[in-house]
Amino acid sequence: MHHAAALVEQAAPVRRNTAPAEAPVERPAEAQAEPSGRVFLTAQWRHLAILNWEVEPDLLAPLVPPGLELDFYQGKTLVSMVGFQFFDARLLGLPIPFHRHFEEVNLRFYVFRRVGGQLRLGVVFIREICPRWAVTSVARWVYNEQYVTLPMRHRVTIGTQRDRLHSPPGEKPREEEEDGLDVEYAWRHRRAWRQLSMQASAGGLARRVCP
Repeated sequence: MHHAAALVEQAAPVRRNTAPAEAPVERPAEAQAEPSGRVFLTAQWRHLAILNWEVEPDLLAPLVPPGLELDFYQGKTLVSMVGFQFFDARLLGLPIPFHRHFEEVNLRFYVFRRVGGQLRLGVVFIREICPRWAVTSVARWVYNEQYVTLPMRHRVTIGTQRDRLHSPPGEKPREEEEDGLDVEYAWRHRRAWRQLSMQASAGGLARRVCP
């Protein structure tokens, strides 16, 4: 919780809404994801690592765009840090050379809006980190997304096989104690490497988390 709160306080919001926070609203099961207009980015998402924190609603209230409301899960307000790999990425439907396979880490929270008798679900991105300048430039200039371009690297181990794509050369892989999944996403900020890493056993349980 404290890690997420610190990141929220340091990030610049897209828009601010100074209205007081309302009482929690539990969305019904039939709530739907908000349909989008023109698609900015399409890709396959692989090797996701997701960490969730519960935070106070008042911390996120200033970041909620006008017309939207905070989404609650079992009465709790959640912030998520998500790391993953983009594969076969396309901008506005077009493949961009050297920008098709890359990492991303983002910090997000969850919202909804009322449309008629339905609730439409969505997310607000507090910060999105990506190593590809074309993605971040278009996202910021055209869509006002909170993207930044930073050097990134990742490591993925599935069983005993290690994925070396975008990994730093010459670094010795860590040994796996048992079959499972080991993912790590790192980004360099102010000359220091920061990382999100997670391990899962063959039974699907997380063994180690490093925010």
